[in-house]
Amino acid sequence: MQKNGKQEQKISQKEQKISQKSSKNELYVVQPHAVARAYYKLSLTGHKLLKTAILKLKTATDEKERAVTISMKEIYQITGMLPCSENTKLVKNAMKELAILHMTIESGEDFRLINTIECADYVDGLLTIKFTETFLQVYNTLENLYQKIQIEELMQFKHSNALRLFEIAKSWESEEGKKGNRPGEWFFYEKVPEIKKKLGIEESKWQETNNFHRKIIKNGVDEINSLNLSLKIDYKPEKSEANARYIERIKFTCHKPAKKTAKQKTKSAKNEEESPEKAKLRELDAQEEQKWREKYPKEWDETFRRFANDEKPPHIPESAWLTISCVTRTIASLKAKGLTIDTDH
Repeated sequence: MQKNGKQEQKISQKEQKISQKSSKNELYVVQPHAVARAYYKLSLTGHKLLKTAILKLKTATDEKERAVTISMKEIYQITGMLPCSENTKLVKNAMKELAILHMTIESGEDFRLINTIECADYVDGLLTIKFTETFLQVYNTLENLYQKIQIEELMQFKHSNALRLFEIAKSWESEEGKKGNRPGEWFFYEKVPEIKKKLGIEESKWQETNNFHRKIIKNGVDEINSLNLSLKIDYKPEKSEANARYIERIKFTCHKPAKKTAKQKTKSAKNEEESPEKAKLRELDAQEEQKWREKYPKEWDETFRRFANDEKPPHIPESAWLTISCVTRTIASLKAKGLTIDTDH
């Protein structure tokens, strides 16, 4: 019992340090380009859990350490997830994902298969994840071939495909201002079969490339551009010369958003409030809310009432908490229970 007490005290001390860093927006994960461009599939929660574990591992004093222990409180704090039973279930499922996850890193005709996790345990609200030696070698031997991803950026994503597109775009950031790129800009190409593998999409799915472009690429880029991130993306599908209906590859052009003055931020906020685009989004959100209310009236009322009475947890930033409405949390909770509605968007 004494040992467990010391362990909890040690975790608590680390949580305090993380909290102090978080308030200064200093938390980030270093990710090798090879991992960003690897072929693998994870849920959004799986991505967040993996990044949290890597973040914890990088703060360890022993460089040879391959196992990290994370409390649920730390996961909520670092990722911005809401502390509730539904999200605890999502984290447990994400652990199972990581336990069988393998990445494929290709270089021309050569490739390498890597198992990421040796084992994972969940005991009394504490997660212990042990990375494989090979996976850590990839992380530790690629020298300067890496990018930094701010945790503050990570916690904003709502879909895993958008997060993966963001990671891939960040992995090309070193090309900024080089090879004909203007300052603050860079571009890269992705063939459709390659980007599907990087997003973990089976080859048999989305055979119609125009549908893949509209449903996967466009939605992912739109989400990235709607968030407060360190880059924005423009893209252009390029058709095959042999078949004008087939999209062969996609050109992604990235640029860093210009920093706004206080006056510009105020003007931008006013314009955004009055924009037709925002009004349309509000209309779509209201329509979705109405569908959930009508299909699951009892579940909706119970869940919404519970969230409406919640107070902001001390470890979640005020800005993040305010952006998550009771409606959003209620819909996420119902989805986590396996409930669904018919939607066109």
